[in-house]
Amino acid sequence: MNSFKYILFDLDGTLIDSGAGIIKGVKYALQKYGIKEENEVLLKTFIGPPLNRQFTKCERKAPK
Repeated sequence: MNSFKYILFDLDGTLIDSGAGIIKGVKYALQKYGIKEENEVLLKTFIGPPLNRQFTKCERKAPK
């Protein structure tokens, strides 16, 4: 029998639905910069792609 030193799991969307937790975390982070975002369609775009890319899209909405 083969033995493995490591076993990797793809949790995000495979074994668990982490979407609600990601959205909650994104809303929290945006609020820290004065952005109150309630648009579910926009918030769902944070699920999957790298977060730094998605947060960059929100920079223009931040108050000066």
